[in-house]
Amino acid sequence: LEWALLWFTTFFLFCADTGMWFTLGCTFLGVSTAFVQRSCEVFTFCFEDAVAKIPERMSEKVFCFVKSAVQGREMAREFPLVWDRILEYMRYEDKIGYQFMS
Repeated sequence: LEWALLWFTTFFLFCADTGMWFTLGCTFLGVSTAFVQRSCEVFTFCFEDAVAKIPERMSEKVFCFVKSAVQGREMAREFPLVWDRILEYMRYEDKIGYQFMS
């Protein structure tokens, strides 16, 4: 019994230590990959207002086939309709509250 308890404890510590290093390695690799994909622009990555850029980025990536744009803004004309539909679905799924719907 003592022998089995000793080996079980050793195996548990080995697995815990291996899991910790795996988690740290994946974290480092993920952060490195994100910085490389964003051209190592750490300042803009940390301090830009990404929520305010949703209309432009979604218009550029999703609505790239649409040629008409909203006057004065760099977003597709269809963006507000699609964005409202996304918010309705998020509200239906209880991911956002009613105060965000207005």
